[in-house]
Amino acid sequence: MATTPADTFHRQKMQSLLESGRFSDVTLVVVVVVGDGGSGDGNGDVLLDLKEEKEFKVHHALLATFSPVFEAMFSHPDTKEAQERRVLIEDVSAETMQRLLTFIYTGELKFEEKKGKVIRSLLELMAAADKVLFVCLCTGFPKLQQLIFSPFSLLPSVSGGAGEEEV
Repeated sequence: MATTPADTFHRQKMQSLLESGRFSDVTLVVVVVVGDGGSGDGNGDVLLDLKEEKEFKVHHALLATFSPVFEAMFSHPDTKEAQERRVLIEDVSAETMQRLLTFIYTGELKFEEKKGKVIRSLLELMAAADKVLFVCLCTGFPKLQQLIFSPFSLLPSVSGGAGEEEV
């Protein structure tokens, strides 16, 4: 399918909306625990877990459109998330959430990684999508669906120009 100037314009505007957070009405907070659970360093010192946290200013209407989990969360005014307009998502990296949000806003999946890391990134993306039931990720990309269910079948056909791969 050919990309039209209107498609390009739409994607650019939606990407700008995501990046700027303009008119956002909810904050997604991703939290990843980095550490060993406080088990110690072998010298008797207890190491504390560090939390990596990143906030994304987003639009609840888009989240609810693509996820029944978010739809339910924001449809009921008595939920904590609907009242606080803040959603905590654990065990999803900031990079993976950025990639997932970019897909929701623009319909594009891009990987600026070496081929060996693309499959891992895809699996992380699918795990994050599954966490909040973003079912559109596989249905919108038959090639992605094929890659997930048979990752080695597409490796020779993945080509990235200048270090960027698009699925």
